[in-house]
Amino acid sequence: MQGNLKPIQILLICYCRFLQEYEVLDYFWYSLSDEEFSNKWDALGWPLRMHKTLEETEVVLIAETERFLKIHLEEEAEHQDKILLITDKVAQLTKRSDLDKVRFLLVSELFRIRERRK
Repeated sequence: MQGNLKPIQILLICYCRFLQEYEVLDYFWYSLSDEEFSNKWDALGWPLRMHKTLEETEVVLIAETERFLKIHLEEEAEHQDKILLITDKVAQLTKRSDLDKVRFLLVSELFRIRERRK
């Protein structure tokens, strides 16, 4: 049956068993060593630490998503401007009748765009 459980559920089951064992020890006033006492309080604080970690992760995820969308929209606008520029250049080239001159202008424009990208 444990093979079908998710790893988080297995950890939760171990956590519950751990706390039950310490409750039994507390009921009988069993003296814990320093290490066991520290482990007990670490286990009691574990859900709170997990909850805080999840909240921090959600905040970071939201901030990163907003940052990504902002960058994406800026880059999309830049690419749209480049597409319009290239479309204008192609429209200008179609008006030209001299093919050698068109080829020269096209190659020089491509080199200029490549240099700007670097």
